[in-house]
Amino acid sequence: MSIFQPELLISAAVLALVGIASNVVAGMINQKLPPVAIRVLVASVIGFLVVSVVVAAVQDDGHPRPASPGSAPSGVTPPVETPSGGAASPSADRPASRSPESAALTFPASFEGSWEGTLEQTGGSGSWDMWVTIAAGSRAATVYYPGLCTGTWSVARIIGESLEIRERITTKVKFCDSPTTVILRLRSNGDLYLDYVPDVGTYVASAVLTASA
Repeated sequence: MSIFQPELLISAAVLALVGIASNVVAGMINQKLPPVAIRVLVASVIGFLVVSVVVAAVQDDGHPRPASPGSAPSGVTPPVETPSGGAASPSADRPASRSPESAALTFPASFEGSWEGTLEQTGGSGSWDMWVTIAAGSRAATVYYPGLCTGTWSVARIIGESLEIRERITTKVKFCDSPTTVILRLRSNGDLYLDYVPDVGTYVASAVLTASA
């Protein structure tokens, strides 16, 4: 489809009018008209040319021009590009809000009591007496290794019928590894069985704790 080009139309009109004006002036000179009459006619022709150009320019404003590449039509807001995979979210750059930390776990009532037993290192290379005092609903219990050290137990996780305990030594007389993971479970006969795995060290140990009188 052809595109209307007013610039070419104006140029053609100007050339045509200039040619007409030249012929008119030449004819008037040949007829030997007075100079005043020649000036009047020339001014009339020039005025006609100016009016024609102005009219053509005004008419040009009503014709649409082809839009330049990448430009949007007047009055139309260009769409905003979004990343592939979905629309952009206004909160995409915001860090996700963190949920408040859950309350510290407490010892169940079934583990309450004063317990004692012997912690035996796997392979029979060593054993140590131990006492533990647990209060139902408390966040910490006290563990005591006579002649060695004292520490605290806190519940890290509840795994089915077992508790994952974190042991930290608070008072040390002789060697005691800390921190340590203790897996504690209640046996059907009412005893407590524990697996003892220190964070530092190459050994593991276990114990059976019974309720003290």
